Amino acid sequence: MQLNGLRWATPMFLVLVLIEASDLMFAVDSIPAIFAVTTDPFIIFTSNIFAIMGLRAVFSARGHG
Repeated sequence: MQLNGLRWATPMFLVLVLIEASDLMFAVDSIPAIFAVTTDPFIIFTSNIFAIMGLRAVFSARGHG
């Protein structure tokens, strides 16, 4: 949104920032959890990728993406 030549953040933008921050927090949080299960790099990498993809699917299913 632009007002008097300045860009302003809308409430929807702030909500989007908070949702993306929580996605990132849960993705980073899952890294130590998988190390408790295995030390195989392939399993660690793929589990984190699928966790991030799952978060994206839940976000899209709610009708925001």
